[in-house]
Amino acid sequence: MKKEIEYINSLIKDYPRSTSQLNYPFHSDAEILKMPDGYLGVSVDAVSEEINLKLIHNPETLGWMTVTASASDLAAIGLKTDKISILLKTSSETTEWKNLFKKGVDEAAREYQIDEVEEVLTTGSETLSACTAYGFSKTKPALSRVGLEEGDLLYLTGPIGWGNATALANIAIRKMAPGIADLIDTSYRPKARFKEAAFISQFGQVCIDTSDGLLATLKWLEIFNHRKLKIDYSKKLFHPIALDVAEKTKVDPWLFLASQNGEFELLFAVSGERSGSFEKSCQENGFSFLRIGSVEEGEGLALMIQGKEKTIVVDQLLDMLQEGVEPETYIKNMLGFAAVNGIKLEG
Repeated sequence: MKKEIEYINSLIKDYPRSTSQLNYPFHSDAEILKMPDGYLGVSVDAVSEEINLKLIHNPETLGWMTVTASASDLAAIGLKTDKISILLKTSSETTEWKNLFKKGVDEAAREYQIDEVEEVLTTGSETLSACTAYGFSKTKPALSRVGLEEGDLLYLTGPIGWGNATALANIAIRKMAPGIADLIDTSYRPKARFKEAAFISQFGQVCIDTSDGLLATLKWLEIFNHRKLKIDYSKKLFHPIALDVAEKTKVDPWLFLASQNGEFELLFAVSGERSGSFEKSCQENGFSFLRIGSVEEGEGLALMIQGKEKTIVVDQLLDMLQEGVEPETYIKNMLGFAAVNGIKLEG
């Protein structure tokens, strides 16, 4: 991951920085610009590996994901998406496929109450979709990736693993039971957590979405904050579909925490001093978040497994996806890492 940071820094080092831009590189899930009458948040994200590696098959699901990927980045800084610009590049997909993709885009736009949708279709050798999302606020966005302090408690807006389980269903289950894989694939509808982010903004400042998978997301926070993160590794972390797919494929759910076809939950921090009032307010306002760990003295990443703390070093593991390995090799290495390090979900 540090290689990725170095590479991106090399690309942007000679580009002029807008005097209106408030966030520094990597410090927020979206870019933030000061405007004359408020603040503009902008995020650009693409869906490509999911298509090329066939991690997601259904075009309607891909349309939904294309919108959600960028909308979730705005949610992670505390903004609602007001406008999107969708790009679909393809020369091989049928008219029916394109219409289903558009249906997924429109479905997501209605779900998120997006006021304006722009769509651009172009041709290219490989199918790729992208979304630019814009959100406006009169007040400065309150959430970013930096600011963790020792004693903070870590929460998720919901269980993780749904995205990675969907990918594994398409890789492994589809060959034996295409009907089950289709059911999982077509029903995959992760959501950008706008309402939750607005509530979280009242209690904390550190927030990031889990679109890269939970393990990578935790690593990002560790890198940017130079803190130690200790996570409770238990069943409560995982989406029911992830647990079901893990059982069907005979793998430990670790795979769905560690791989990088994530969903769009928010990982956020609340100070220990405010945790009581935060959790009380959650109950009063109908929110149910998962407390998954804490920020400790030092640096690094540790898992609490059956009451024992295990420090794990994941840099090389997380670099594999950028090195272009095949999905089967990627899965094998992820599971091998768990076996070597004694990472196993019990119960």
